Amino acid sequence: AKQNFPGTITTGSTQQFNMQYSPTQAEAASFLSPGSLKGGGNIGGAAVKANASATGTSATGNVMVNLTAPGRQLVQSTSIRSATFQPGVANINGNCTVNGQGGFTFSLSVISDTSMQVSVEVRDSKGKVLYNVVGRLNGNLAITTTP
Repeated sequence: AKQNFPGTITTGSTQQFNMQYSPTQAEAASFLSPGSLKGGGNIGGAAVKANASATGTSATGNVMVNLTAPGRQLVQSTSIRSATFQPGVANINGNCTVNGQGGFTFSLSVISDTSMQVSVEVRDSKGKVLYNVVGRLNGNLAITTTP
């Protein structure tokens, strides 16, 4: 599994990430850093809501994306595998359903610098990208970090 950690770090400072690994289940590997992401808004015709948090050893919460096109697709998280938080940056990955059907994965990335840039990607069980929504959020997704 690959996880990006965008952001900035100053010379001499450190940031800790925890990793969980299961040799029998590759998707169990996850990086977690303490924090939370809460709120919602719209990216064009897509409505996004999130209430997810991580302690550094486990992640919980939910993510919902309502895509008005194509054909009103409702994406709802069923579990969160990884969640990383830095000042102004959040990345969440997990399993989800699409219109109630299982076997899908999602990733949600939020960067709140001068504007709130959000990307949502949904993949099927074979890893094919089904939906990719990227843009400026009209709303607010509040990122908090825990030292």
